[in-house]
Amino acid sequence: MKLVSKLSNQLVWLFIGVVALGAQRPAYLKLDFDKNQKPFVYYPIQKGDTQEDLCKYFGCTLPELRLKNHLSSGQTLVAGHTLQVPVNPDQIIKKNLKGKYDGILPLYYTIKKGETAYRIVKVNLKDDINNFYERNKLENNQLKLGAEVLVGWIDLRSAKEKGNKQLVNTPLKEKENSTGKVVAVKNKTRKEEATIFKKVVSEKNSDSKSEEADQGVVSAPAETAEVWVNDKGVAYWQHGHRANTNKYVLHNTAAINSVIELYNPMLKRSVRAKVIGRIPDETYRNDIDVVLSEGAAESLGALDSRFQVEMRYKK
Repeated sequence: MKLVSKLSNQLVWLFIGVVALGAQRPAYLKLDFDKNQKPFVYYPIQKGDTQEDLCKYFGCTLPELRLKNHLSSGQTLVAGHTLQVPVNPDQIIKKNLKGKYDGILPLYYTIKKGETAYRIVKVNLKDDINNFYERNKLENNQLKLGAEVLVGWIDLRSAKEKGNKQLVNTPLKEKENSTGKVVAVKNKTRKEEATIFKKVVSEKNSDSKSEEADQGVVSAPAETAEVWVNDKGVAYWQHGHRANTNKYVLHNTAAINSVIELYNPMLKRSVRAKVIGRIPDETYRNDIDVVLSEGAAESLGALDSRFQVEMRYKK
């Protein structure tokens, strides 16, 4: 009987040790999307965590958390158990952090078949795609099936732990380049960098106005008097139809009748086209950034109906 009792005690302590080990704070969290493309994380419960704590950390509501995990009101959370916790994209730290911070965990996502950076970053997480590319240092900005990408960080520190060192996702401050010109990027401002695209655009700006008129393109105003937006996204054109050689696009942000400058980074080809209207609702997939005419697509060397482009345009 004493042997059985001693063995039972050992098993109890072993179980407690396993639970305690499972409750240790992980080095990172796995993020995923539900069928409605809403983000959530797999979160291992820590000792002392409450439903209210999780809602505060991840920016969700109590009804959302309870519905997702079949929890009842006031139910105690068990350390070591894993919950699926909905995440408010605004709660994710998207400013690229350097180094490690106690209580601030990185969020990783595994790329699935057919997914694009635009869908994951801009649509689902409301982040700037340039931040995403910089953060993950992707070769040719290409996503690979099964790759784990860093989509941001989540702050799990208590108010006492944060103290005066709270990290916030603040927008970048305005900086002037060597010409004293501020460049706006998606409601943010940053120092303009020398890229292949800007070099091509600079060369294209030297083209004569008469040549542009023959192509049905309106000349852009002098760059020194304008503020331009630099962006990356998905271009679409009707594959297999190139009868129309005019260069024009549909875009939801660029000023109507202005010129948008497009660059295909894969083939290093560029074109300037006229913005003639907005992308119709429910006509194209919502991850499409710009719709091209046949002439614009041909100038960019388009082979597929959908491909990545860099854009520069005036709002």
